[in-house]
Amino acid sequence: MLFERDRELRTLGLALNQVRRGTGQLVLICGEAGIGKTSLIEHFVQSQPQAFRFLRGACDPFTIPHPLCPLIDIARQIPDEELSEMLWEPSRPIIFNACITKLQTANQPTVVVFEDIHWADEATYDLIIYLGRRIHETNCLMIVTYRNDILSLNHPIHNVVGRLSGTNIHRLNLKRLSKELVVSLAKQKQISGEWLYQLTSGNPFYVTEFLANNTDDFPRSVTESVVARYSQQPPEVRKILEFASIIPKKTCNYWLLEAIWDIPLELFEQCAASGLVDIDNNGLIFRHALMRQAIAESLPPIRRNALHTLAIKGLIQSHEQGINVGFTHIVYHAEHINDIPLLLKYAPLAAQEAINLGSHREAANHYRIMLAHLHRLEPTEQATVHDALAYECYLIGQIGEALQNTEKALEIWRQQGEIAQEVNALRRLSRFHWFLGNRDEAERYAEQALDKAKQLPDSLELAKAYSNRSQLHMLKFENRQAIDYAEKALQLAQKLQAFDVMAHALNNLGTAQWLSGDDIGYTNLVNSLDLSLEQRLEEHAARAYTNITSLAVDNRQYALAMQYFNDGLAYCEQQNLDSWDIYMRGWLARCYFERGMWDDAEMEVERVLTVEDIATALRQPALFVKAYIAVRRGDDAANELIESAWQVADEMQEIGRIVPTLAARAEYAWGKGGLSDLVDDLNFYYERVLQQGTSWQVGVLAFWLWLAGVLTDIPASAAKPYQFQMLGDWEKAAELWQSFNCPYEQAFALQFGDNDAKLQALSIFEDLGAKPAIQRLRNEMRQHGIIVPRSETLSNPAGLTHRQLQVLALLAQGMSDAEIAERLVISIKTVGHHVSAILSKLGVKSR
Repeated sequence: MLFERDRELRTLGLALNQVRRGTGQLVLICGEAGIGKTSLIEHFVQSQPQAFRFLRGACDPFTIPHPLCPLIDIARQIPDEELSEMLWEPSRPIIFNACITKLQTANQPTVVVFEDIHWADEATYDLIIYLGRRIHETNCLMIVTYRNDILSLNHPIHNVVGRLSGTNIHRLNLKRLSKELVVSLAKQKQISGEWLYQLTSGNPFYVTEFLANNTDDFPRSVTESVVARYSQQPPEVRKILEFASIIPKKTCNYWLLEAIWDIPLELFEQCAASGLVDIDNNGLIFRHALMRQAIAESLPPIRRNALHTLAIKGLIQSHEQGINVGFTHIVYHAEHINDIPLLLKYAPLAAQEAINLGSHREAANHYRIMLAHLHRLEPTEQATVHDALAYECYLIGQIGEALQNTEKALEIWRQQGEIAQEVNALRRLSRFHWFLGNRDEAERYAEQALDKAKQLPDSLELAKAYSNRSQLHMLKFENRQAIDYAEKALQLAQKLQAFDVMAHALNNLGTAQWLSGDDIGYTNLVNSLDLSLEQRLEEHAARAYTNITSLAVDNRQYALAMQYFNDGLAYCEQQNLDSWDIYMRGWLARCYFERGMWDDAEMEVERVLTVEDIATALRQPALFVKAYIAVRRGDDAANELIESAWQVADEMQEIGRIVPTLAARAEYAWGKGGLSDLVDDLNFYYERVLQQGTSWQVGVLAFWLWLAGVLTDIPASAAKPYQFQMLGDWEKAAELWQSFNCPYEQAFALQFGDNDAKLQALSIFEDLGAKPAIQRLRNEMRQHGIIVPRSETLSNPAGLTHRQLQVLALLAQGMSDAEIAERLVISIKTVGHHVSAILSKLGVKSR
């Protein structure tokens, strides 16, 4: 019997009706342990009059989550060997695409349940986001459950839930039973309802267990109630229940039990008759995780250890028979009995299993549990573990930890005289120091790596050292040197058929060529990307996406940038490549900012800067955009933010970071009345970009020197809009800026024109919310006797931004979030943020 869940059942029923009409739905169900999430789903499924396919998978409370555990459960429920085989593919896109294809091509409505995702791994979270964003394309009702009583503020589930929005996504937060109901139920058992409610707080599981207790001595806790029921069972049943209780999976599989004991069928039926477990085609399932936990905790430690040992024996035997047991399971039990040899043997295998599925956080955790026991391994094995952990930390953005482990590995490789491994460690230290903003250290380790690698002629290590040296030159815009080293690396890599080095070198080569103005650069970058995707080189593919997008933005090729942003961010999300996802989002924010989409830029900035422990190199693009938005909006913190951004860019000593930040400082100073304090910096870097910069870098610094009144010759290498502006052709400059879709720069050029141009500039500045520019231009117009129109902000007392006014107008036309997102070419989540802000500013509760 299900109580006080009518509203939730109605929501699920309406969602299923939409599915039957061809539009998939996602329902997120949360609540504390014992609140009845599973009972709600089971009651809903059993109450439906029309048939549908029902699939269910669950996450389990492993110390380190098993990758894609719910999907593995689901694959066992459908007669599809192709899907089962794909689960062991080392490619997340293949698995994810197969899942959505199966749902899109299903010939009947499907209800898919992912239970207990608070215990999920990164791959499962990414799968839920992937399916959730495409669920409307299927005839599937996807139900996801999780506990919200144990989540820390930085738990990844908050990010998952936050990235799912739209009219086809529903949220149910299950509440406890009312006091009135508990009192009524207790009355039927002739016990005090007040006492029962005070003891259980209305938690459905606790209430049910107390009322189901048949002993005269009423238990003081739920644990006592479960243990009392378990202790009444025959010895053979208790033995099976005890074993099942130490298995963290939702289901204790028959194949595992049968690998240990020869169990007659009727014994399983007796287990089900206990009321503690159910049985299905796969094995035993505790009716609730709290029941499993209660029995496990009641066992003496020596008994628990014996059962963990049995589990390990059964898992290893099953693995030897060809069953995919998942090495994470063996590691879990080995940890519990502190079996260090087993832990050291199977943790690397579990890590590789996680890596194959793109769960790099879980892989790192498997390597971490080995650290305390490395003294049991040979020195080279110790170094290998440090190297492996360092690389996984690098992929997930934990650069400090990557650096520390690589330093330890380097010390061991040197002691062992392993020159090749020493070169690799030196090269990685160069890369990690660059990420952390330690430019000098990055250079020092790069030189050491190259010097040492020259002792290994025609080697893979030498090719990688050349390519690393090329990358550092490229990042400093030393394009000739970058191209020379890239070509050396590429020649050697092709000889060795080293595809990873080829991809890395092609990336460096293409980037340096593009920065030099050579169109072949874009082709080489695309070749690097294609090779990386073909060879499943995740890091190199992500790096190619990053360089193509950032260079496209730098060159104001925004349509090209957005094409690769969409593909690149989806790829990084699927592959759990946090470092590149963060960095690319900083550049996406800049892309939005330069196109006048400041609200959208700000949202991307916040997504980046709310991530903890971000390396300097990854954080810098977002810091720059945040500061520039503050400058153009006239925020009180503008000066502090721009100086902080400048300090970071200056420390990294890369022209690509310094020039735009210096331009932002110049714009802020000019708005405050003068550029004299910045002329020395502007001249210093202007001379540098004349030698090695792009036309846009030359143009922007020349422009600010021109405004400062110190530029004598207008450079022919400057980008055309800046050239026309400095030549006094404001009209042509504004026309070009408009063609690039840069509204602020367009208005900036127009303000130097005639009265009509100034009025047009003022209108654009108003739309953008550029308060300093508005005030400056209004004052100038009044001084010249030009009639200044009423400010848009006065006719818009709610203070809505230009984008919010656009969203409000479309809301008034009755458009959904999805329709607005399509019209404005922004994400549904971004629309949701705008709608929330509009409602708040207008002081209304609903649309």
